[in-house]
Amino acid sequence: MRECDLIMKGGITSGVVYPEAIHELAQTYRFRNIGGTSAGAIAAAVAAAASYGHAHGVPDAFEQSQRIPQWLGGKSPRTKSSNLLALFSPQPTTRPYFHGALACLGHPRGRWLRLLVAGLRWFWPNALLGAAAGLMLMAPAWISSPSYWLCVPTAALTIGFALSAIALKIKSGLIRSIENNDYGFCRGLDDHDHPKSLTGWLDDLIKRISGLQRPLTFGDLAGHGSEPDINLVMMTTNVTQGRPVCLPHLNDTASTYFFDPKVFSTFFPKDTVDWMVCHSKRYKDSDLYFWPEAEHLPVLVATRMSLSFPLLLSAIPVYAIDFSRETDKQVPERNWFSDGGIASNFPIHFFDAALPRRPTFAINLTPLHPDKESKVWMPQTNGQGRAARWYRFESENQLSLSGFLAAIMDSMQNWKDNEQMRIPGYRDRIVHVALSEDEGGLNLNMPPQHITNLSNRGRAAARLLAERFSAHPPEGTLLTWNNHRWVRYRTLMNALEEIFKQMKRAFEHPFGEHELTYEALIQRPLNEAPKSYPFANLRQRKFAYRTTRQFLDALNQWTAPSMTFGEVRGKGTPKPEPQLRVMPRSIPSQRPTKRQSQSKPSRR
Repeated sequence: MRECDLIMKGGITSGVVYPEAIHELAQTYRFRNIGGTSAGAIAAAVAAAASYGHAHGVPDAFEQSQRIPQWLGGKSPRTKSSNLLALFSPQPTTRPYFHGALACLGHPRGRWLRLLVAGLRWFWPNALLGAAAGLMLMAPAWISSPSYWLCVPTAALTIGFALSAIALKIKSGLIRSIENNDYGFCRGLDDHDHPKSLTGWLDDLIKRISGLQRPLTFGDLAGHGSEPDINLVMMTTNVTQGRPVCLPHLNDTASTYFFDPKVFSTFFPKDTVDWMVCHSKRYKDSDLYFWPEAEHLPVLVATRMSLSFPLLLSAIPVYAIDFSRETDKQVPERNWFSDGGIASNFPIHFFDAALPRRPTFAINLTPLHPDKESKVWMPQTNGQGRAARWYRFESENQLSLSGFLAAIMDSMQNWKDNEQMRIPGYRDRIVHVALSEDEGGLNLNMPPQHITNLSNRGRAAARLLAERFSAHPPEGTLLTWNNHRWVRYRTLMNALEEIFKQMKRAFEHPFGEHELTYEALIQRPLNEAPKSYPFANLRQRKFAYRTTRQFLDALNQWTAPSMTFGEVRGKGTPKPEPQLRVMPRSIPSQRPTKRQSQSKPSRR
């Protein structure tokens, strides 16, 4: 089978698009790298578990994953709602507010009526007290001079006081209940009232399709070769530190993390927490344990940390030490991990290489386009897909403050992903699946037909990708795998040419008269300043000098005016032109190795 990488966007219930897409791609391709955010992380975990199960004797692993949308659209015997909605089980303290928020979702028509019914259902004692207060205020008027004319003001005052009492209860209790539930309506863990909530369902699903009775780990997926058999990566967000983090490689140059088994037992099944404890070490004499190595981290934990949609699902508390504080105050403090989509909802940069050896497919979820009838779309020519994405928040040119604020949040969240989708060599491997306002997203109670429609679009999207990048694409296909590789080559070489020109100018022409040239910096004595990151020995210094000279000689030939990868006689590289930039590595370039010691945190 051919190999591919796969990246899936977050979107809460929009993730029902993915199971059919995964099953369809698995007929032709073997997944090597799989990544996602939020709901895309669930799909990534399912794809990885199915790939592992298929390779280890579970013949219907992908077929089981394919049946997920059908089950989600079915009726829950306990709640009489869809299984999809039943997965989101709020805690008793947040349940009234959750159902009030749920009433606000869905079609705008009838929203206020739904909200009123939910308020009366969950806060009827407060409504009765408010109504009683209204009646007591009108009682003197009825006693002194009873009249039919008093019916209207009495009814208005009674209803007004009842609604005011409900509003005051929500105002006083909503924020407190969410804070006490770790910033979310639902923790996602199985409980006695709801034995099929999100985390428990996902735990059962991963074990079933992987064929394991214990937690599936990233080490299981990686195998024992020099390269991972299946490389699974998910995005989460450390909101305490204000940065994205890639799982399973949580420990990085910025922080070493710890977890509290008692706290984690409120988020994850017992066997998952026990597994983490058995594959870690206690931190000093505290209740905390070092975060497990990547190979021992359960896939379920990483998935839940990526899927922590703000307010809907509780954030996950993990501990770290702030080494910027005074020494006596350097103790583990709580860090809150929330949804990966906060930082990058469509991490198309995962698994990127200068020149690709296999296609990296990406499935994007997008609102319906006003002029495109097709709900599954890919660029057909090299020039398509360059236009910027529009966020239309006005209705027939009517100003909307809520829409404007939502557009601001969308821009803050997705601007990097939106820009990267336009780059040549990226946009031709993205398939866009369009959803209407009442499909996906926060529509937790979608009717079965909507779920079926989205699932069918996922299958159609996968077929587009598989056909286009197959060894024998349909006749007339322009954006083939070879075309993709050619575009990536043209784009890369032009970007390298620009950066090499800048390097050549810096090497040959220092900014100031008395500045050392880079050549002089390389050849200075080993004990001479600057002493940061010195060469290990004279042999390494000679190697660096010789290699740098050879590199500069090559640049002198490359940057000649008559030879360029850029614009020549009106013909240039693909547009828009990308630029190379230096960023911290988010995904290790090689298999993770164990830390030398877990007795104390590192100050890396």
